[in-house]
Amino acid sequence: MSCGLVVSRSVRDSALMLDCTHGAAPGDPYAAPAPARPFADEVGAYPDKLRIADASLADALEAGTLKVVAAVKQMHSGEVKFLG
Repeated sequence: MSCGLVVSRSVRDSALMLDCTHGAAPGDPYAAPAPARPFADEVGAYPDKLRIADASLADALEAGTLKVVAAVKQMHSGEVKFLG
């Protein structure tokens, strides 16, 4: 077994480790942009409005059956409302 960075017990531990190790190393040809705020500050923060994609809805649209599309939308409406 191997681990790419750390083995942590919580999301907070992982966020703190990302704060300590993010950024480019010398010689890296490219790097991800710096985060807007520390990862540790994101732990427990209320998320912005969520955007949710539903692959089953895309399959239903491809099938072209309006009944299937309506059923998929109804099935997920409660879950989406719960998420905000």
